[in-house]
Amino acid sequence: MKNHVQKLMLLAGLATASTMALAQEAPTGLAAIFAAVDLSTVAAFVAATGVIVIGITMAFKGIDLGKRGVKKA
Repeated sequence: MKNHVQKLMLLAGLATASTMALAQEAPTGLAAIFAAVDLSTVAAFVAATGVIVIGITMAFKGIDLGKRGVKKA
């Protein structure tokens, strides 16, 4: 009986070690998604989008200010 328990524990240890080795080689799930995303390009996209949104907002604000100035004149 003791021999069988030792064999099962050895197999469980080998299975765990092989799973960890495979996990280090090929990331799966969320780790694969995060590994595939380059944060420098994401940061550049977010900054460019922010500049565009602020520019459009300021353009509309400029039109409103121009209309107000024409009404007062």
